[in-house]
Amino acid sequence: AQDAVIAVAEGIPIFGSCVGHLLKLIKIAENAKANVKACSNVGLWAKSLSVALATAAPVLKEADDAQQNIGTLLEAVANEVNQLCKMTESFVNRRYIVQCITSSMFKSKFDEAKTSSNELLQALQMTMLAVQLRMQADNNVAM
Repeated sequence: AQDAVIAVAEGIPIFGSCVGHLLKLIKIAENAKANVKACSNVGLWAKSLSVALATAAPVLKEADDAQQNIGTLLEAVANEVNQLCKMTESFVNRRYIVQCITSSMFKSKFDEAKTSSNELLQALQMTMLAVQLRMQADNNVAM
């Protein structure tokens, strides 16, 4: 799967950026010493999304719209994840009073990132289905 991710990242640079931000977010969440529950939720979400992207990587190489629709959605998710990384870094070891003040802002940003990633996952599913249908049709023609 790593080779497929690298191949897609070469063709669609924002894909590599998105995966890179997710891996950074996972590492930040795993090393949290405060706000462990919130960081654990963010880390779990980031792991799930990175697995979904790695799974979709081989299909994205074959997708016709990977640069357009998927690329735009990847860019939105990458931006959200990058902002979430910055917030998590500052939120991860804050004192209780600051946690209370910033927690609603953190939750709001996390919800935005989840919404963007859900749109991306839906588009990935549609793209994967389209590629599979095209491959099946190509196989039927070859027979």
